[in-house]
Amino acid sequence: MLWLHGVEPQVRSWFTVLTEVPRLTEARAHTAQYALRGIMASMLIGHGAFGLVMGKANLLRFYDAIGLGGFGVPLPTLSAAIGGFEMLLGALCLQATWPVFFLFVCAWKLGTEGLHVPAQAYGAWWEVVERGGSYAAPLLWIGMQQVLAAHGVIAQGLIPRRWWRTLTRGDRHTAERITS
Repeated sequence: MLWLHGVEPQVRSWFTVLTEVPRLTEARAHTAQYALRGIMASMLIGHGAFGLVMGKANLLRFYDAIGLGGFGVPLPTLSAAIGGFEMLLGALCLQATWPVFFLFVCAWKLGTEGLHVPAQAYGAWWEVVERGGSYAAPLLWIGMQQVLAAHGVIAQGLIPRRWWRTLTRGDRHTAERITS
């Protein structure tokens, strides 16, 4: 609500009753999407780093609890691969524009945070509930996209579409001209 209403310079105004809820404008929806992209990217990259860089012991226990140790791949290697995948998902959050991608991110986070339950971690269900923001952020991004679509606006990543098309096409000379 504070974000929608706007931050007033006087702290006293933060604690007054709102008499009206401001409209969710196109500009506010864009801002929300960019903020949600940053939240999801940092959340996924940070969590992925636990597996890829730190080799967190809890993750090994979680993966073992669901039987991933039975594939013949050492759990630390598997944890690193899953961590790298999660970091890739985080990076893709900055550019993806498809609601189905963000639904996948939501499902992925539900799945990975839900690993507390089969591992019988202390307070497992609380751990799943506590991480509600991990599931809410992708769903909110989709909600903001619906608002923008109602205004006839197409979702954009952080890199402008024409640059992205050029960079992913592999046209080196054009890419050098755009980025310089």
